[in-house]
Amino acid sequence: MTNKFLVAIFLIAALFFASACSPLRLSHIYFDEDYTVTYADVLGMMFGDDWTVVSVESRFDEGEHPCGCGFSGEASHTFYVWTIEYRDGNGDVRTFALNNRAQFSGQIAHHITSTIADYYRENFLDVYLYDAPFARTTRVTGFRVRSNVHASEHSDWGEIAEEYRLRLSTPDGTVRLSEMTPANVFNMFPMYLTVNIALSGDTAHEQEAEFIAQAERMMESMNQFTNDSLNARFTFRYSQNIDLYDGTRGRTWIYARGERVSGIGAMSRYLFDSYIGIFW
Repeated sequence: MTNKFLVAIFLIAALFFASACSPLRLSHIYFDEDYTVTYADVLGMMFGDDWTVVSVESRFDEGEHPCGCGFSGEASHTFYVWTIEYRDGNGDVRTFALNNRAQFSGQIAHHITSTIADYYRENFLDVYLYDAPFARTTRVTGFRVRSNVHASEHSDWGEIAEEYRLRLSTPDGTVRLSEMTPANVFNMFPMYLTVNIALSGDTAHEQEAEFIAQAERMMESMNQFTNDSLNARFTFRYSQNIDLYDGTRGRTWIYARGERVSGIGAMSRYLFDSYIGIFW
């Protein structure tokens, strides 16, 4: 058998395995790991003794868009979703949707930030400014504290915050959701809210001052509700390029650990430093 023949066989075999293993050529991926078994200890720490898997669903995704589940390309995939019911620190029943195609730690962080954002939208923004003519861009969003400002000055922030996120999927590093409430969340998880209040263009100027006053009352109420531990950035403006009655483009208020601070950078630095020794 000649050397050329051996080389040819080697190249054909290499191409075959590359084709078979390349994520760009996969036609379908099946995620079959049972996360409720893999992370049984973590779930026990998160939910305590009072939690139940109320449903298990098999879902199919055609793979037309990136799923963030560890492979590239447009392969279709099948995965599972477990719906878990548990009780939070107030005894209220909540649900946690756990899927086995994404990192568990990221799902925990997303669950907390989205649940808390929904709560503050429904119980504060929609209550205190119920009569404000909101534009579609009005929303409350939750974010995990991490390095997103002044990265050049604090290059280690991202690594430290990411290490914390990964520990969420361990028994010692996870969050006890059975003890968490919308009021104590900022002491149990490093997060903050952004509350974007956008008015529609048909708002009368004489109403603006009252809406601003309502927003300030809402912020103070939120901070009192959290026992002065609120982390949030509030903005108040029109959705279009319209000035307020006083000629300014809008208002911005920032609370970091219950205190008013100035500037987004100041908020990021204050929050990160305030959680040293607690979460990192």
